[in-house]
Amino acid sequence: MSKHLPQGSPRGLQALRSLNGAINTLRPGDRSTYAKTKEISEDFLGVPNRDYNHTIYATGHCHIDTAWLWPYRETRRKCARSWVTQMRLAKRYPGYKFTLSQPQQLQWVKDDYPTVFEDILDSVQNGTFIPLGATWVEMDANIPDGESFCRQFLLGQKFFKDHFGRRSNIFWLPDTFGYSAQLPQICRLSGVEYFLTQKLSWNLINKFPYHSFKWIGIDGSELLTHFPPADTYVDKGDVGSVGYHMENYKQKAVSQESMMLFGHGDGGGGPEMAHLERIKRIQNTSGLPWVKIASPGDFFEALEKRKNSLPRWRGELYLELHRGTYTTHAKIKKANRDAEKLLRNLEIFATAASGSQSSPGFEYPKGELDDMWKDILLNQFHDVLPGTCIEEAANDSMNIYSKVLSEASRLENAALTHLIQDFGGKEGAGIVVNTLGWPRREVIDIPNSESSSVPHLVSTPPLGLSSLP
Repeated sequence: MSKHLPQGSPRGLQALRSLNGAINTLRPGDRSTYAKTKEISEDFLGVPNRDYNHTIYATGHCHIDTAWLWPYRETRRKCARSWVTQMRLAKRYPGYKFTLSQPQQLQWVKDDYPTVFEDILDSVQNGTFIPLGATWVEMDANIPDGESFCRQFLLGQKFFKDHFGRRSNIFWLPDTFGYSAQLPQICRLSGVEYFLTQKLSWNLINKFPYHSFKWIGIDGSELLTHFPPADTYVDKGDVGSVGYHMENYKQKAVSQESMMLFGHGDGGGGPEMAHLERIKRIQNTSGLPWVKIASPGDFFEALEKRKNSLPRWRGELYLELHRGTYTTHAKIKKANRDAEKLLRNLEIFATAASGSQSSPGFEYPKGELDDMWKDILLNQFHDVLPGTCIEEAANDSMNIYSKVLSEASRLENAALTHLIQDFGGKEGAGIVVNTLGWPRREVIDIPNSESSSVPHLVSTPPLGLSSLP
């Protein structure tokens, strides 16, 4: 505190005096001096906070990149190790709160370590672990199409509802490379009210002007948004970070609360005893803000009361960093778009084929479609689809795309075969399929028996079929 408080401040000088007293009292190896040294420190840290009415809501966080400098298979192990560590820590520190995001990672732990997953369910039930995020993975928020965004929320929320009995009302995406203006609308339609990230604090040129604000989407949907003022999701929870937190917070004039995410991240791990011990010592001490172990939900409920005084931001949240993420590993991006288009067409054909009254017998492949969508959503993780991962992880994603494209093509052919049989038409005539939502009248080239093509003018109804003339 002496180092980080303003030079010459009364509390900073008191910190220095207390530290000198403790050092002069302590005799290494002489246990009889330990109690007096501890008493000197406690006398200083025990002076209650009367200077600040600001509260920092601190929650344990363990950001685990689903792939980055390691492949998917290593992440499966990272998740189990990290979360077991946090459950052990919670037993030593009653009241501890720890966030869980990314249902894909939870599904892996359920598959690979079923007893660990049962313990996680217990930790959620007793309020220690907080499942949140709403999306299947913490995805790239620029490249996927709108349907993929919707599926992220659909399958993510379904997992939370099926396993924890509730959906998440917080969109949690602390580490991706910008945010589409579509997202507030999709969030609100998915039952999400709040959004947390910090990535725009990394901007190279134009610093984002707010930490707490209302994000306005294309259609006018509002999402109450917060960027932790420490500009990180791996906070140390020490005096220096708390001091920077308060100094940096841009909405101090209207908001008396902000959020801290503490713990080791990227490769997992999460908080250690040292994090919680530091916070325990400074949570209510004169010269610093209040630091309160709490859930993200507690924080957003407090911020909600200030929302009418908060600034507004319309449109895209653009990150001025990580250039080249629209072009790097272009084969991944092409495979992603091919898979998105193929699954859209497959769902149209499968819906029509399974609903046929004149030619029943085709069963809608819901299970297969859900599994393929989960694979696509996994590969849209924010270090895979943008191409910022290692080659091994990129190769894993291409293998997944190859499997999805093969299986989806097989199911598409089966559905189309059923539809064509049901459609009828002229004997021996070709069939043209229109998968778009409007009628089309175009010239297309049809191959003939002489390995050449013949142009035909064809008309098809929206989402329909017609015979070639």
